[in-house]
Amino acid sequence: MLVLIPKTKNASNLNQFRPISLCNFCYKIVTKILTARLRPLMSKIISPHQGAFLEGRWIAKNTVVGQEVAHKVRKHKGKNGLMLVKIDMKKAYDRLEWQFITKVVKLWGFSEDFRRMIFSCISSVEFDLLINGSKMDTVNPERGIRQGDPLSPFLFILCSEIFTRLMEKNSNIQGIKICKEAPAISHLLYADDILVACRANDQNVKGIQEVLRLYSRWSGQEPNSEKSQILFSRNIPARTKALIKEKLGFKDLKAGSMYLGNSLLLGKNRSKEFSKLKEKLQNTLEGWKSKVLSKAGKATLIKSVAQAGPVYTMSTFKIPNSLCNEMDTAIRRFWWGAKEGSKHYLALKSWNLLCQPKALGGLGFRKFKDFNLALLAKLGWKLAKGEESLWTQIIRAKYLRNKSFFGCKFKAGNSYVWKSLLCSKEIVRKGSCFKIGNRWGTNPWKDPWVPDIRDKTPKLIQGADESQVQRVAELLNPHTLSWDETKLQAMCDQDSIVAIKNVKCRGPNVEDKLCWTVNNETNKKLLESINASLRFYMTHTMIGGIYVLLCAIGATLTEESHIIMASMVVQQNANSI
Repeated sequence: MLVLIPKTKNASNLNQFRPISLCNFCYKIVTKILTARLRPLMSKIISPHQGAFLEGRWIAKNTVVGQEVAHKVRKHKGKNGLMLVKIDMKKAYDRLEWQFITKVVKLWGFSEDFRRMIFSCISSVEFDLLINGSKMDTVNPERGIRQGDPLSPFLFILCSEIFTRLMEKNSNIQGIKICKEAPAISHLLYADDILVACRANDQNVKGIQEVLRLYSRWSGQEPNSEKSQILFSRNIPARTKALIKEKLGFKDLKAGSMYLGNSLLLGKNRSKEFSKLKEKLQNTLEGWKSKVLSKAGKATLIKSVAQAGPVYTMSTFKIPNSLCNEMDTAIRRFWWGAKEGSKHYLALKSWNLLCQPKALGGLGFRKFKDFNLALLAKLGWKLAKGEESLWTQIIRAKYLRNKSFFGCKFKAGNSYVWKSLLCSKEIVRKGSCFKIGNRWGTNPWKDPWVPDIRDKTPKLIQGADESQVQRVAELLNPHTLSWDETKLQAMCDQDSIVAIKNVKCRGPNVEDKLCWTVNNETNKKLLESINASLRFYMTHTMIGGIYVLLCAIGATLTEESHIIMASMVVQQNANSI
């Protein structure tokens, strides 16, 4: 059954509807098996320019690169003009030609049996149209792949890899360098969201036209001229802009234009820029009838829908504290059943208490400010530990330049993405520590490397010049490889010296390594570990063993309704004591 879902309010044109159909149970089993066979090979086939659907690739990473490229184009003042082209494809999944899919799968070297199974899956579909609630005639499609099918995302990015190869082979397209040391970026993909970055001249426009013409002819996809836009650097004459827009058939990229759910052109008023998060949250909460929902139902909706909505934005940008507080207030009012338009409502418990983890007697709600910092710290940790990927190469080349992440500061003219990442610096510092190896990769006064000190960084004595020692290796005796007592006495206070002597070096042939120290399951539960560093300490205002009992309830019960009911009983009894 094919149902048309409107993409906008008051949709009147067929292009404003999204055709959605459900896959049957047997079909999903078959495609799940084929997907499991494809998954181990995908990272070897798909280039780093594609950021969707693969393990280790994250939407926030593409957002960072896209924002940095847009920032470069907006601030560019050189002789050669730059442009960033945002290309939107019409009905990307629905227009993909079956013949093109089979040729692409063959091109990547898959066996004939595997190709035959894939073709059987995509070509065995029949649709019954449902229009205005009435069932229409059966339709046999001749192209397109299904949405909601586990195999479709992999098939789509296999086909979109052809776009990448065309871009790389086209000599007319000259990519943009964020800075001299950064790799050149000509294009960036996240599923069907495409960014093309190049110089704003006839040669590059011709190259883009050639790539789009070939890719459209082979794949069946077509750029949407209504949604595709171009961002020009400020040094391009108006006549040149008009000619480029006419040749490509695209419009100017204006304020409010979105890429991966975030605005590409952020203004100076951050609260205004991110106010849509609050509006969307309020619209979501207003659509729920709080009076007919149980406490367990409310808790589930708050955690899984309301507080999960802004995740994409909070993963990349620091949301203003005032806006976070307003969103927390909206959640609080919904939880306690505040009447619309009323400023006053009865809150039986502190919001800080409810935001405690269940194991500490709370309900596991999140404060938006804390959750925002935790998500940013996930990116900050990847950057600090030296992850090798496209976005880290760009950030290191532009902002770090052989400096430590922990020693960097925000400067005027830097992008807001970088400013947001720096907000996570202290959280990453508190939860991480360098294991010292050859000692040449660690700055003794900026990086965390002494675990027995509160800030994990030695304190300089009055009058000491930190520029005299810029690497941990310089604090060692080169002959005995033991700590140089004379240098330590000349640079550090007594507490720091004692702590430094307890630091053991792993060996001269081992590089320094940044490790997460909150728990032993860093790579699997990084976000939970970072959240642990953000928790408020429980105020022990309860009598006797009530606090301990609440912790036990959160740690043992799993059903939301059971936890809420047990917590209410314990707290009511505590109030009556």
